[in-house]
Amino acid sequence: MLTLDNLSLRIGRRHLLRDINGSFAAGEFIAILGENGAGKSTLLRAIASHKRSEHSITTRGDIVLGGTPLGAWSHRQLANKRAVMEQHNAPPAFLTVQELVMMGRFGHNESMWHANRYAERWLQRLQLDTLKDQALSRLSGGQQQRGHLARCFAQIDDTALPASEPSVDNSQAIDYEAIYPADKMLLLDEPTSALDVYHQHRCLKHAKAFANAGNLVIAVMHDINLAALYANRIALLHSGKLMALGKPAEVLREDTLQTMYRVKMNVQRPPDGTPFVISRPFAEHADHQDGELLAVD
Repeated sequence: MLTLDNLSLRIGRRHLLRDINGSFAAGEFIAILGENGAGKSTLLRAIASHKRSEHSITTRGDIVLGGTPLGAWSHRQLANKRAVMEQHNAPPAFLTVQELVMMGRFGHNESMWHANRYAERWLQRLQLDTLKDQALSRLSGGQQQRGHLARCFAQIDDTALPASEPSVDNSQAIDYEAIYPADKMLLLDEPTSALDVYHQHRCLKHAKAFANAGNLVIAVMHDINLAALYANRIALLHSGKLMALGKPAEVLREDTLQTMYRVKMNVQRPPDGTPFVISRPFAEHADHQDGELLAVD
């Protein structure tokens, strides 16, 4: 569904991405991990076809989405194909939650009634329906983050509207393939950074189910263990370069993670095969410089 071929990006003499290669299929949840400033958000913006304002920007390589070069997609075509949840979102504070989610339907040629129905669908699924009339300024950071995720899902939802939406709660088995579109792409930049544990899992469960229905999810994450639980493959980005790309059990190795994060790591491997990573704290008395690997013994 998505191919990156020797993708590089620099601003002036500063290289932000260097020779990124990878092929990503519909049905995959891809997590991008890396230290601050590794180029994770830059890579996500490049895949989203977001243009940066700097005049000195230089790009090289190709991004192909659905067999078509990304530059050949119109804005309307992209709006119906992929949705992007940025790391920082600043919509007008006077908007209500429902109005925010309805913004995702802007590119669709439909009535306000239809836009409202799609918004209500995703407000319910992300447990925001009781907050739909609240102004964004009155919401917590986590609630706003869930609102933006609902906006993204609403944007690329092209499934038919039923006469009435089924009630969805934790006790019911959900046929996710029946309620999600297919052949879409969801790009998420730190989607769980402000969420409590319950909503981290609930939102990632929806993202994973969205991928399982025949879509591609690419998410920038900092929680290594959440990435290991939900991602089919993990991309490790280090100083703008792709350090590793593979299944969590293949990629999450102590030596690789220690090189990337510069702290000691312990990788446990429970019976289910999902790696569980523990980082070790710095020694408080240590006088260290960047690049040194120091932790309490």
